[in-house]
Parts: sequence; structure tokens; C-alpha cells
Amino acid sequence: MINGTVGEGMGTEFSAFLATYRDLPNPKQALMNPKTAKIPQTPAGLYAVCASLCHHVDPNTVDNFFEYIGRMGEEFQTLAVKLATWKRDDICNSRSFIKWGTEHQGAFIA
Repeated sequence: MINGTVGEGMGTEFSAFLATYRDLPNPKQALMNPKTAKIPQTPAGLYAVCASLCHHVDPNTVDNFFEYIGRMGEEFQTLAVKLATWKRDDICNSRSFIKWGTEHQGAFIA
């Protein structure tokens, strides 16, 4: 039905967007329940959740942020940390950030 309305190319892109969107957890829920919140299964979903988390992490949720992203692969953990620290550099003083940085020392070396 979508393809008939907007064309095959745009319809395919929109359908892929919807599939990714449906796979995403609510970022606030992910920070409230980092052990059980859904982790997206696709690279697009992982990228999107990393981008959305950086808008919700703060000094009060930083420990849960690191617990949640710890369930992802290292490259997406690094992406999430980079995005979050660009947005909120005050989380760099947290114990969770220091612990993560110590365990992933090579992540920020170009």
C-alpha cells in the first residue's frame, strides 16, 4: 500500500525505517532498566539508540547508561560514549566513565 502511494523506492525506505524504529527501546526506559531493556539487533538500530541515549544521559543516569551500553559490542559502546560526552562533558567525572575508559583505553586513540 505504501509503495503504491509514494513509489517503490520511497516505500521501501520508509518500511525499513519503520522496522528499525519498532526495534528501538525508549531511551528513558533503557536508562531506568539497563539490565533488561531491549538492545536493538541491527547496526541501524544500535546507531539510533546510541544517538538517542546521549540526549537523556546525565549525572543521575550515567551509571545506568554504562550498564546498558555494556551489553553492546565495543564499537557501539564507543559511539555511545563519544556522543554522550560531546553532549554532556560533566559525565566524564563519573566513576562509571573512568572505569569504562580504563577498560577501553584504545577506544579514543585515532
